[in-house]
Amino acid sequence: MLSYFNPIQTENGLTLSVDRLVIDYYVGSPLKREAFSAFIFRLPLHYNVDTQLWDAFKPGTYHSNAIIKLNDGNSFYIGMGLNAAKTEWEKIRIEFNPNKVGYHSVLLRILRWLNGATQPMHRSIRRFDIAMDIPVDRNDVTLIKDRRLYTSRKHGSEFTEYLGAKSSTIGRTKLYNKQTEAGLAYPLTRLEITLDPTTPFEKQPWPKVYYIDNYQCQLDDFKRLTDTQRFILGALLSGYGSIKDLGRREQERIRPFLEQYIKYVAVAKKEYMKILQQLRLYVTSPYKLVRRDDVYDDTVPVHEPLPYYQSFSR
Repeated sequence: MLSYFNPIQTENGLTLSVDRLVIDYYVGSPLKREAFSAFIFRLPLHYNVDTQLWDAFKPGTYHSNAIIKLNDGNSFYIGMGLNAAKTEWEKIRIEFNPNKVGYHSVLLRILRWLNGATQPMHRSIRRFDIAMDIPVDRNDVTLIKDRRLYTSRKHGSEFTEYLGAKSSTIGRTKLYNKQTEAGLAYPLTRLEITLDPTTPFEKQPWPKVYYIDNYQCQLDDFKRLTDTQRFILGALLSGYGSIKDLGRREQERIRPFLEQYIKYVAVAKKEYMKILQQLRLYVTSPYKLVRRDDVYDDTVPVHEPLPYYQSFSR
C-alpha cells in the first residue's frame, strides 16, 4: 500500500495529496544564516542522518547545497545563497516530498527553525505538485493534448505522458503507471500537476483527463461501437463539438458512454482549498500537520536544535 501524508479523498473516489513542495525563505540576518549553515553541517553529529554537501556556481542555482538522507532511504534538499549577478545569500530554498518525509522530525525541526528565523512575508510556497491517484489500469486513462508541449516516453509495455516543457514549469503534467513504479498489487494510475499557489483556482492550468469506469462498464459494450462511432466518441471526449451536433440515433448510442462509463479527473474547488490550507501550515506551524505521536523520529537526537537566535558554534 502507498503511504500518504494528509491525503484528501474526493467525492469521485480519487486520492489527492501534495507530492512535492518548494518553499523559499529570505533570511536577512548574517548571524542567523551562519547559525543555520552550522546546524545543517552538524546534522550527522546529532541525528541519525547523512548529508551530501556541494557548491554550485551556475546562475539560477544555489551556491551551497545539501541533500539530507534519512534512515529510511528518503531525502530532501536545501539550497542556500541564490547564484545571480551577485550571490544572494539571504535566499534559502527547501524542497521535499511530503508523502515520503512529511512525518520526519528532522524536516519538521528545520521548517520550524526557518519559520522562526523569518517574518511571514519572507517565506513563501514557490510551487508544489498535486498528485491525483486514480484506482484504474493505466491503459484505461487518457490525457487529452492541448496547446502545451506534449511528449511521451515508452519503457517496455508502459508509457508516460507529459504536458509542459520541463518538470519545474508551472502547469507541467505527468500521467503514468503508479502500480508498476511502486510495485503495487492493485491497479493505480497517477496524474501529477505542478502548480503555483498564488494563481486562482479557476486560472490553474488543469489538464483534461478521463478514464473508463470498469465498475460500470463491460468492455464488450465498446466492441459494439462501429469505427465511426468510436471516432465520434474520441472527438467528443477531446473537446471537439458537442453531442447535440449528432443525429438523434447517434446521440442515443453515444450518450450512455459519456454519462455512465466515462469519468473525468477533476479537482473540486473545496478540495483544492484544503490543499492550500495544508500549504499555509508548512510556512506557519508545520507541527500542526501531525500529531505528536505521528512524528516519525528515526533520528535519535542528542539534543533538540537550539533556537535560531542562539549560536550553534558554541
